[in-house]
Formats: sequence, structure tokens, C-alpha cells
Amino acid sequence: MKVLSRHADILTLELPVKETRIIIASLREADQELEDWEFQTRTGCERSAMRELHNAIHNALYGAEE
Repeated sequence: MKVLSRHADILTLELPVKETRIIIASLREADQELEDWEFQTRTGCERSAMRELHNAIHNALYGAEE
């Protein structure tokens, strides 16, 4: 991973495909394995926000068709 730029609200990263796949798999695993009552406490975000992030990263890597 390489940090390309860092600003107050934006972090721009360059990630190898392998690391991107790790992030996608980790987000999917958290979504599937954490119960609703523990999700926000353990991840620090709402499940819907995590799903949006997962979908955005997945679509950036594989395209929106899959």
C-alpha cells in the first residue's frame, strides 16, 4: 500500500490487487459473521455504510457487472 495523498477528510491510497481482495473478503466476512447487536460496536460503523464501501471497492476491482 502506498499513501498518495492525505487531507483532512480524504485519504488517497494505491493498493495492490491482492490487498484489495483482502479488504473485500474481510468486509464480507464481518457482514456475514457479526450479529446485528454487535456489528456497530465491533466495527465502528453501520452495516449499511460497510456494505456501501464493500460494493464500491468490489465494483472498482471487478466492475459493476459482477
